[in-house]
Amino acid sequence: MAPHGAPPAALLLLCALHIALAAAGPPPPAPPPPDERLLRGLLARYRPGVRPAAPGPGGRVLVRVGLELAQLVSLSWRDPRLQWDPRAHGGVGVLRVPAEHLWLPDVGLENNNDGEFGVSLGVRAVITPDGSVRWRPPALYRSRCPIRVSHFPFDWQNCSLVFRSGSYGPEELGLRLAGGDTPGGGAQAALPADFQENGQWELCHRSGRHHAGPSHEDVTFYLVIRRKPLFYIVNVLVPCVLITLLAVVVFYLPPDAGEKMTLSLFALLTLTVFLLLLADKVPATSLAVPLIGRYLTGTLVLLTLCVILSVGVLNLHHRSPATHTMPPWARRLLLQRLPPLLGLRCPPAESPPDPPAPRGHPPAPGTSISCGGRCPVPPPCPPCSCRAPPRPLSCERRRPPSASSPGTCGSSSSTRSCRRSGTSWRWPWTGFSFGLSWC
Repeated sequence: MAPHGAPPAALLLLCALHIALAAAGPPPPAPPPPDERLLRGLLARYRPGVRPAAPGPGGRVLVRVGLELAQLVSLSWRDPRLQWDPRAHGGVGVLRVPAEHLWLPDVGLENNNDGEFGVSLGVRAVITPDGSVRWRPPALYRSRCPIRVSHFPFDWQNCSLVFRSGSYGPEELGLRLAGGDTPGGGAQAALPADFQENGQWELCHRSGRHHAGPSHEDVTFYLVIRRKPLFYIVNVLVPCVLITLLAVVVFYLPPDAGEKMTLSLFALLTLTVFLLLLADKVPATSLAVPLIGRYLTGTLVLLTLCVILSVGVLNLHHRSPATHTMPPWARRLLLQRLPPLLGLRCPPAESPPDPPAPRGHPPAPGTSISCGGRCPVPPPCPPCSCRAPPRPLSCERRRPPSASSPGTCGSSSSTRSCRRSGTSWRWPWTGFSFGLSWC
């Protein structure tokens, strides 16, 4: 039995174990994965601000520029400082490195319209063992494009995207099209599998071309888009054509209907509203007048003439011989000149109806007798009515005799009288006719 006050054996063993563990130190850390060791080794002496020139004097970096119509621009180049042997690093074949740790070519959109030259998302760059770097940052580009509205809404636009380096010249950084190895060659912008066309524009052409000069080098993509005119045909052109036809129908509406001016003004105001709505759809430019704008303006002028002619027709219709007299020039124009030009044909003249004989007076000598067996005048008139010989229409002012003579049918009057005359024409094969009357 241990003497009083001595520590037990278990406590001594526990203290000895603690001292041994403290002397041994912490356990060694697990070795890092091969790609982490490779990344640390590549970036240990890497400087992002230094251009990755090829070995030897005068070497330049060749950057391939590609465009994919999904808010993506593709840049690929080769950096000799990022090469490695996959067999010495555990078979690592691809590295994905944050773009801020690498040298990036300052290739941007030259004809930028909003002043934003950055990318929308800082994606990682993909590096392969031979030092090739591929970077596909998404970006939304707004370029300056000349707008041609001469044939609106049947127009097409050519929007060019010019990519150029802002810091390096052609002897330091060369540009090539992705898919085109020769200088000055061409290629097409790529379309993703899930690409959806716009409801207003149709992509007709998407080619790219490399341009090189003694002091500059750029890659230009030409995007030709054509407007889809179905919306404007259904909502603008067809209603305007129908309104124009409605204005033509105004001339077939009788003046006595009372709605001739109402229909003309309705068509004019409706077309004016369409013209105001179209002003919000057409780009505001004074370089050219759109085709649809010229059509609507011409139609507006025709409708204005329709209103003016309707006013003139109503003014002439409500004139009467008691208020107006036809001038000689109007008679020559309307009765002699215009009918042959308009193809009007005068119908055969008809005899006017016989005026009834005055009661108490015998028929004039030489008149024919025809009444059907009933005499309208009392004796000594023959047992039949008198019928005067037919007289042609004429327009004259005459002073009637002061007193009626025996044997004639007339009445005495001391004032001037006016007899109304007229004529009519009709179009062959149409059934339409019109007439003029005057005093």
